Amino acid sequence: MIAGALGTTRLRHRKRVARSPLVSLMDLRLGFRLLVRQPLLAITAIVALTVGIGLANIGFASTEALLFSQLPFEGGDRFVRLVGLTALSREPAVLTAESYPPVLAQVGALEHLGAVTGGRESVTLPSGAIEGHVIAGITPSSFAHLPASPIRGRLLGRDEGEDGRPRVALISETFWRRSLAAADAAIGATLTIAGALHTIVGVMPASFEFPNTPAVWVPLDEGFWCRASATAARERCRVSSPCSSRPA
Repeated sequence: MIAGALGTTRLRHRKRVARSPLVSLMDLRLGFRLLVRQPLLAITAIVALTVGIGLANIGFASTEALLFSQLPFEGGDRFVRLVGLTALSREPAVLTAESYPPVLAQVGALEHLGAVTGGRESVTLPSGAIEGHVIAGITPSSFAHLPASPIRGRLLGRDEGEDGRPRVALISETFWRRSLAAADAAIGATLTIAGALHTIVGVMPASFEFPNTPAVWVPLDEGFWCRASATAARERCRVSSPCSSRPA
């Protein structure tokens, strides 16, 4: 009798599990009964769960906005920052001109991997005046993935920055207006940046401030790789920098 009863119980249990809709319906009925019998306890539990879920959503949303915010332009959510760490100390790894190509070859899941660096440099204007400005060294190919077009001139060419190529630069609209009086003759004029002569080839709109509101963008070449320090990174075009860089 006992064995038969146990066998029957197991069989019924299997049937109930197999019919998941019936299990859900029974749970609803039980919950409704508890709500009717102990309304204060049920309402307290519902309010506590609602408030908890709401606070959790606010916390996650705030964390994402502060730490993982996208770039402020269309498609900015498609960009990511890659951070390299050393195997033992877990310190930020240094990305150099030598280590960047192997990283580029290994990261096949991204549409593009670029690098950028930023720093303040002395800039000698065509007039001979010397000013200090934020300069961004960037892999020229990254501009193809950024939603901005020059208001004067052209973008950096993909092969500019390679050995033997003339040094060129893009300037911001703000720099163009304040330091060069918005002169059309600025295109083709030269700037001396950190002791190296660069020819201006284009003017970027004031709304384009990637990556750190620079006044001038130059191709990321050996000189910048060895002069800057940064962290490793990207697709996002939160690109990286020389000697310590963030790929884009």
